[in-house]
Amino acid sequence: AGGSASQCHHGGGGGGGGAGGVIYLASPMLRIDGGTLSAIAGGGGPDGAPVGSRGHGGNGGLGRIRLSIDSSLSVINSNASVRPPLVNNVKPASQAGSTYVGNWPN
Repeated sequence: AGGSASQCHHGGGGGGGGAGGVIYLASPMLRIDGGTLSAIAGGGGPDGAPVGSRGHGGNGGLGRIRLSIDSSLSVINSNASVRPPLVNNVKPASQAGSTYVGNWPN
């Protein structure tokens, strides 16, 4: 009934990437002069074993960033990178696939 071990061996596919997670910053004044604020998903894993490989794992889901700030007191410098991207810099915005910016204290 059963086959040899070599006949039963199948390679696995790559694992899925992790979700981007959530970042929530609430402050009347926010200043970001450089660097990266990121909630981007992890990439999928590579192919599994070469025998019967099932392919790459899928990427994780896009993470979310929510800023609750006073736009008249806040600055995000052009040297800074925010991912998902800002739609309207520090002004209130809510658009799919972008960083959500709300008015402080909401």
